[in-house]
Amino acid sequence: MVLHRDDFSPAQASEALQSGPLLLNRGTPLETMRGLGRYARRTVLGTDKEGRVVIAVTDAVLGGLSFVELQDLFSNGKWQLDTPELLNLDGGGSAQLYFKSGRVEESVPGTSEVPVAIGFFVKAN
Repeated sequence: MVLHRDDFSPAQASEALQSGPLLLNRGTPLETMRGLGRYARRTVLGTDKEGRVVIAVTDAVLGGLSFVELQDLFSNGKWQLDTPELLNLDGGGSAQLYFKSGRVEESVPGTSEVPVAIGFFVKAN
């Protein structure tokens, strides 16, 4: 789950990490962060209305996206992704994505080495 820090309680999780800025909270764009209009390569993590994890990396081929553009794309369902909770991760040149599920495999390579990674794995019973 993705939560605003004011809504977090340690009893809710066995593991957690703090990052930001939070772009969408309960479907509402947050406007209190600096650099809302700055264009850059971005990495976002969120949850949709069914609680599914949404991961995205934008490319900087056309100059990247601003936080405002990301908020608009993910909150208004323009991509059929209505994500009430959306968190911006680091972004920049190391931002990249690798995805494999069944026969589907996609990759968005970065322009520099990855210092830190987040992995999602099938939970073993």
